Amino acid sequence: MAADEVSGWAGASAIVALGLVAAAFALPWFSYEFSSGRQTAPGGFNDANETGVERHTLEVYPTHTTGDVQPTHPEDLRTATDRMTWALAAAIVLSALAALAELPGVRRLLVRRVVLGMDLLALVAIGISLAVAWYHIPATLDGYGVQDPFTSFVDRDAGYTRTTIGPGWVLAAAGGIAALVALAFKFQAGSSDAALVEELAAASRKS
Repeated sequence: MAADEVSGWAGASAIVALGLVAAAFALPWFSYEFSSGRQTAPGGFNDANETGVERHTLEVYPTHTTGDVQPTHPEDLRTATDRMTWALAAAIVLSALAALAELPGVRRLLVRRVVLGMDLLALVAIGISLAVAWYHIPATLDGYGVQDPFTSFVDRDAGYTRTTIGPGWVLAAAGGIAALVALAFKFQAGSSDAALVEELAAASRKS
């Protein structure tokens, strides 16, 4: 496979990473759900469809939260989402530049080493956002018994608690894989400076 063709795959992989990470902004990364036990006796005077079950939720996005649950540590949650936002924004910018670097007119300005660095930094930025969502966000709800991203337990006096990693996290993880593929393709493509050296050598021979 020619170096130009491999670099083309590197650019395409960077575009895929860019799209996946950008889409992850619009989806929840972490979800908390709580439902109480049945509050009305079955077969009583209440309506058959009324069980009196209370439900409370919290969904965490990189830029905001939704739901009616107040986290145990709201400042820590705000810090975590800020870190996710900045990390994802950096990954988007770096992936976009890495993709643009494969255009013929830009390739000599953003040389291979620079693009490799951008691909690596984009991968690190995505990894930071994933780690924050996995480790730091659940800790902001420890007052509700949340200990990890996939908490699930029943409290007889309270109700049922469940937490999950959301689709935004999954998309970002896929974006991280695409960024890794872009890095691998760019590394395999070899130095673009070699072509420039050959051109200069040919020009010197003619003169």
